[in-house]
Amino acid sequence: MADAHDSQGATAAEAAAPLSKNERRRQEKKLKWERERPQYLAMKKEKKRLRKEKARLAREENGGGEDRDKDDSEDSGATKRRKVFRPEDQTLSPLRVVLDLTFDSLMNPGEAVSTSFQVQMCHAGNKRVEHPCTLYATGVTGRLKERFDGPLKTHEKWTVLFFFVCV
Repeated sequence: MADAHDSQGATAAEAAAPLSKNERRRQEKKLKWERERPQYLAMKKEKKRLRKEKARLAREENGGGEDRDKDDSEDSGATKRRKVFRPEDQTLSPLRVVLDLTFDSLMNPGEAVSTSFQVQMCHAGNKRVEHPCTLYATGVTGRLKERFDGPLKTHEKWTVLFFFVCV
């Protein structure tokens, strides 16, 4: 019973102890947030409703669907999609990029897998830009060659903008 009395006395003493300036500010900020939270949530909900309404009106003006090729400078509130260029819209860049993959012997198996995916991502990004450059992968040997001949056999169907130079 003495323990319960002591613990109550300790909490009373702690409550009576003056708070530091920073602790007092933190408590005031927390109380202010608790008071203003309902208004903040209501304002946030209203903004979201207005943004959806604006996007709906923009869709109706466009005839019910979004035109992905149209480059609108105004923000309709919806996420903007990056334009993907079709091969007939592309003009080949005079740039040539060489990916040197001769360091296969210094890579562990996980790095070889990661490198092969990075090469795939380079090709995927390059084929969707307005001015694609010509990519060359040199020194494709060892594990990388096995990967590109095995699970990643689809590289043979890649566009003519990518060339493998096996040494």
